[in-house]
Amino acid sequence: MTGDGRLRFQIVIDVLIDAAALKGTCEKLEMPLLEVVHGLVEDFLAGGVGASKAVEYRLVRGPGLGEP
Repeated sequence: MTGDGRLRFQIVIDVLIDAAALKGTCEKLEMPLLEVVHGLVEDFLAGGVGASKAVEYRLVRGPGLGEP
């Protein structure tokens, strides 16, 4: 719980991307790897990611409540 009475949740997601597909996408878009991955994560959070053989998202089990 935060000092102002709100609950804090941290959601951790593994993003698994086929390395060859990612390299091809970076070359095609002429963008650095980090920008392409950032865009994929933003699309996921916005609910705009469809099924893809190259990208897999998994919810990660992390520390318990109250732990950083």
